[in-house]
Amino acid sequence: MSHRLPTCAALVLITLTAGCSPAFAQDGAARDEILENALPGAERTWTAVERLDRELSSRGIYEAALIYCEAGVHHDRLQRMFEVAARMQDRDPDSRGYGNFRWRWREGAVMDFNAVDFCMQAAAPLWIRHADDLPADARAVLAETIDFAIEGLLRHRVPPSYTNIALMNAGNLIML
Repeated sequence: MSHRLPTCAALVLITLTAGCSPAFAQDGAARDEILENALPGAERTWTAVERLDRELSSRGIYEAALIYCEAGVHHDRLQRMFEVAARMQDRDPDSRGYGNFRWRWREGAVMDFNAVDFCMQAAAPLWIRHADDLPADARAVLAETIDFAIEGLLRHRVPPSYTNIALMNAGNLIML
């Protein structure tokens, strides 16, 4: 039985170990296999972005963008992806969800305050590794969205007993 990492976790592992010594970095074949397996999901997300599908996930947008950047493909799609994700972000400073994201396109407001943590789980390493390679307009949209997301992460007061989200929140803030 194979114990495979979920795609996003595997991609985050690739991005975070890329600058490490070879003992810690993924070998090229494993990296290529992860990307090959991840690209069809990114393509489905792109189709959902194009159609503004009701089930489009904000988290999925950033995961797909990270996959594209790691694979070095479809940079022409990134601006549209980031613009759609920005439209899913609460930018009302008086709102409890300020800086956070709707999980799905169909939702009218932030309903789950963990969304910002999951979105930035892919957006933070994307920014760290690929910001300089992004088309200028895409980079500007992502930078602005990340600025709002940092506020969303800071406002998302996660109790330490909610361990996985507390660690994700802290890790995202450290990376950003």
